[in-house]
Amino acid sequence: MDALNIERAHIFGISMGGAIAQLLALNHADRLLTDTIIMSTCRPLVERGAVAELLPKLVAREDASLEAAQDALVAEYGMWGSPGFPAEESYIRTQATSAYLRGGPKAAGINRQLLATMDAPDRRPALKALTLPCCVIHGLDDTLLPHALGAEIAAHIPDSTYHPIKGMGHIITPLLAPEIVRIVSEFVHKTA
Repeated sequence: MDALNIERAHIFGISMGGAIAQLLALNHADRLLTDTIIMSTCRPLVERGAVAELLPKLVAREDASLEAAQDALVAEYGMWGSPGFPAEESYIRTQATSAYLRGGPKAAGINRQLLATMDAPDRRPALKALTLPCCVIHGLDDTLLPHALGAEIAAHIPDSTYHPIKGMGHIITPLLAPEIVRIVSEFVHKTA
């Protein structure tokens, strides 16, 4: 924001980005206009008892070929996707191709992200002091981070809004995107 000469901004974070959005709100609230936290948690992933089950599904073991990257993203949509807002396989493969061509997936980066989420600080006590307008959105069908974790974030932030979405998993698909845009647009305009 400093490099772009942006004094204050509306922040929007998804998954690990939602954890980063919380940290920005806690550490730099004066720079934020609003904070939108999507499919995230306010505690370390390790506290979730099922981390041992999840690790084999989340750890990247090697850098993949383009075809393997496409197959892996199709599998991720199967595990974490949004069943009420499905995406066509051709869309998923095109998305994987775009990510691959800009330099991913890289096993080391994926694993660093996983370690960062597992080692994240517990933000629950600090969130209770936030006075910044916050919107929390979480899917009722999120198989990676259960919706109770999104509800927990909203419960800790005074006067926040919580939007559970039926059919939403841990991936925003093209069919789901308009609903997310509608919720965030209404939230931002209401606080402006």
